[in-house]
Amino acid sequence: QLDESPDALSDAALWRLWAPVPVGCLVPAEAHASSDPEGVLLQFIVKELHAALLLAERQRWSGLDSDRLREVASRVVASHLERHTAVLESQEEAYREVAAAPDGVFLALSPKDTHSEYRRSMLEHQHAEDERKRRRGQAGDERFVK
Repeated sequence: QLDESPDALSDAALWRLWAPVPVGCLVPAEAHASSDPEGVLLQFIVKELHAALLLAERQRWSGLDSDRLREVASRVVASHLERHTAVLESQEEAYREVAAAPDGVFLALSPKDTHSEYRRSMLEHQHAEDERKRRRGQAGDERFVK
């Protein structure tokens, strides 16, 4: 059992490692007030990651060069944050498209007619799933696997 191991993570370390990435409403106030909010947020996340690693495994991470660890963590966090931001922006674009439509949430555009890449992707996936379900064997079909 992980919890019974002498090397088990403390509750504080576990929850710090599982903490959500501070984006959206979780962005710290100092990032909003800064002239470089992305840079401040990036440094905040790197600092939190470094502290979480030290809390989880101090012996493993304390001997490392802190500046080098921060440099590597900064590149990794920047990459993840960039992807996360792109997803949020595409979702916001899809929301604006639906909210601006006269029929609102019942916007009946096909995937090729929508302007939002995120919404197009969701509609294409939904269509593929609907087709897959239609082709699925019925319960009485001898090819149906229970």
